[in-house]
Amino acid sequence: MSIQHINNCCGCVRLKAGVLILSILWLIEGLLYSVTSILSLISRDYIDFTDMPDSFHHNRSFFILPAVVYVLITIGAVFGLIAVTRVSIQWLPKYSKVAYGIAGAEVVVHVYLIILTIVQKTSIIEECENYIKATNPQFGYACNQGYNYGLTFSIAYAVVVILLSMYFALVVSAYSYKAREETEVVETKEQAE
Repeated sequence: MSIQHINNCCGCVRLKAGVLILSILWLIEGLLYSVTSILSLISRDYIDFTDMPDSFHHNRSFFILPAVVYVLITIGAVFGLIAVTRVSIQWLPKYSKVAYGIAGAEVVVHVYLIILTIVQKTSIIEECENYIKATNPQFGYACNQGYNYGLTFSIAYAVVVILLSMYFALVVSAYSYKAREETEVVETKEQAE
């Protein structure tokens, strides 16, 4: 799909409004994951809503890269909001590059987390079994099953997020291209008069 053929976002929203919405979504995602990752890094007792085993809470490697990446995504989204609301033609091509950077960052962080989850499978399952044996020993088998479900969900979630981020980057590029094209047409008409 060529960016020249993208005329609206998600099939029904004008490009400018779509880019504004996408930027807000990236901002929300960036803020949410930044805060969660940073809180997990600074507090051993951070309460996670998913009630994961301690290996996730105490293993800082699960949170360092995502914290950095999502802070950068937040900054990129703020830049995008400024670029779109100011309607500065000079800023839009830069935001287009930032959008591709955000999509690339999503790929990096999700692949990293999946690889880390696979590499640390043994410790994750051991932590889970220790936790379950202390509370309810008859359900020790559930840890392996839970790990497999969790990994499958993580992969599916990563695929969806990565594909959406790539599409969002294409929409931002299309908006940048169309805005630049419209500006050139207006300037050409003004020069002809």
